[in-house]
Amino acid sequence: LQGGVANPRLDVMQDSPTQNFATLSAIVPQYNILSEGALTTQGVSANDQYYTVATQRMEVATYGEFVADGTASTYPAWGICNAFKSTNLMQGYDVGGQGINTDPNSVHITGTGWIYIRGVGSQPAGQPTWATGDVIRWKFDPDSGVCSVAVNTGDWFDWYTISQEEIEDEDFRYFCSVNGLVTGTAQGKYNFGQQTFAYEVPAGYSALQTQNHPNPPIRNGRSEEHTSELQSHSDLVCRLLLE
Repeated sequence: LQGGVANPRLDVMQDSPTQNFATLSAIVPQYNILSEGALTTQGVSANDQYYTVATQRMEVATYGEFVADGTASTYPAWGICNAFKSTNLMQGYDVGGQGINTDPNSVHITGTGWIYIRGVGSQPAGQPTWATGDVIRWKFDPDSGVCSVAVNTGDWFDWYTISQEEIEDEDFRYFCSVNGLVTGTAQGKYNFGQQTFAYEVPAGYSALQTQNHPNPPIRNGRSEEHTSELQSHSDLVCRLLLE
């Protein structure tokens, strides 16, 4: 507010962000501990599994990284879940509290050489494993449904292909991580692009942020209209009109 009482003028400035990167949902079911901007997650109880989900939907081919940490460094696992599970997780509770070995609403890969496809586990040949300090690179293409993982400089391993029916009918487009399992000290440090990636982003893939997605969940601020009206010398009323 400038110009004094005699000639008041209201200057309104609004940031129109274009770099809204995903984080893990801060509404955490069960007993996850989130820190460092909701990008580090840790389970706190042995022999249990705690899901967290990214706050943005993957509409294009997406790349990200995480670092395995803690004494049970083969966890956390990462995977893709459907909209049903994502909605429940973002509301602070899980769908029945299933672990990855029984959950019908997600697909996951762990650092122990296992994959879990809608609750059914297997150990495919050639699957990479990881340990403390390893950088786990992941990518997912919703057009093809292919889920891939690589550890450090290792080759990409296509560990599962989600069908187009699952993607279109159930909206299997949400990054979903799992902590806990063997011990509560399992910890993952995630990077959706907030920091410089440790490795080059594969051609055709993008970080999980609104700028790279055609229908971001956060509207551009420039689509909003701001008006103000002067009611009296001492009373300035500001009104925000949304389109």
